[in-house]
Amino acid sequence: MRVFLVEIETVEPVVIASKKGKSKFVEGLKYIPASSIAGAIARKIVLENFRKSRGNCRDIATLNKTPDCANCTENCLYKRLWIDRKAKITNAVPGEWDPSNPGIASLQSVCKPRSKQSGDSKKDFLLELLLEKMVWLGKANVGKIRDITENGYKKSPSTYNGKDFAETKTIQFTRVTIDENFRSSKEGQLYSFTAMEPKNKLRFMIYCNEEFKEYLNGEMKIGAWRSRGMGLVRTRILKEIPQEDYLRKRSEEISRGFQRIAEILGEAGLDGYYGTYTYLTDGTKKIEVYLKKLGLEMVFQAERVRKLVKYERNGTESLFIAMNTISTGSATVFKAKDPESVSQNLAELELNIFGYPWFDWVFFNHPVHFEKSVLRG
Repeated sequence: MRVFLVEIETVEPVVIASKKGKSKFVEGLKYIPASSIAGAIARKIVLENFRKSRGNCRDIATLNKTPDCANCTENCLYKRLWIDRKAKITNAVPGEWDPSNPGIASLQSVCKPRSKQSGDSKKDFLLELLLEKMVWLGKANVGKIRDITENGYKKSPSTYNGKDFAETKTIQFTRVTIDENFRSSKEGQLYSFTAMEPKNKLRFMIYCNEEFKEYLNGEMKIGAWRSRGMGLVRTRILKEIPQEDYLRKRSEEISRGFQRIAEILGEAGLDGYYGTYTYLTDGTKKIEVYLKKLGLEMVFQAERVRKLVKYERNGTESLFIAMNTISTGSATVFKAKDPESVSQNLAELELNIFGYPWFDWVFFNHPVHFEKSVLRG
């Protein structure tokens, strides 16, 4: 198993439909969800299986149909990816980041900065909110909080546009609605949508077997309206790291994060070792079960839970399941008694949590929480 850092370049406009607004306007996402990447890779594998007459893929009626894997004897990569869940993927977000400092798109919780009255952006304030809570509980002094709040920061969050997180360039289209009965345009029925422009570059990480490597270089279709000249992207592997090397480096980085957070909070009178975890995908709350087994205490949560429809394939049956998910960028702070010994366990957890959905990715002690903390001045 290896961790691959992969770059996606949009060749055609890419539409990842987000929500419908008024006047028939569809707003597209500015990042590519892990689920869309997994689906695009899966379809690429199915197309190859179809061409080479592998297993039940040779019997699919059209190339847009999903193969029947229930009674298939072929242990192909599609089955390992989509049914057995043998890969783990982050969202693809813009920026020239790497596995030690992965990008987080559209930070939707307290991971967002707040704006100063001067117009400058205030960096991550997760640790500040933790400190505020500790002040209320009488476990930290109020001095550092007063220094920050008296500097003129507003309380409302703003979008993160810092230099480490590039913006995705978008374009707007207007199209005519087609009448299903007459197969012609409906009079006065226009709709608009936004798409990522060609030549946008995004990156994602995937943890998988080396067999998937050939599907991470080349071209694939992704997102909506793929048959209408949309969705073509070009992918290439930028870096591949063996599992053992990744775990060693991540363990060191997680341990360093504990030390840096201890320095920050220690200046404000809060003793002990605190760590953070951040969702790099839309995640679930199963992570807390694993952390409690390691003896870690949850002390502060900044999670935005929202209703989302997830796609699940179970054998031959396709299901759409409405469930509460935790948005990308949501974060939690926990306390560790012995950070050095637990860092290795946390690095392993990053790779080995295959919950629902199976592409969940949690990142411990992300640098955004201490390198860019307002508490560092």
